[in-house]
Amino acid sequence: MKKSKLIFLFDESGNKTGVLLKVADFEKMMEELEDYADYKMIKQRAKKKYKTYTKEEVMAEIFKR
Repeated sequence: MKKSKLIFLFDESGNKTGVLLKVADFEKMMEELEDYADYKMIKQRAKKKYKTYTKEEVMAEIFKR
């Protein structure tokens, strides 16, 4: 992500309380956060061992009913 010009907001004591940024920069940041969250979920699920089924096993189970 490219560097954006940030405008910081301060309270009466001079403490940073917020930041302003362009809507386009905010939307891009949110997309990247969502992509990262998806990546983490995929990585976490890849660690778990799931039982796999062949297409034939699935079809047999479906048509057994």
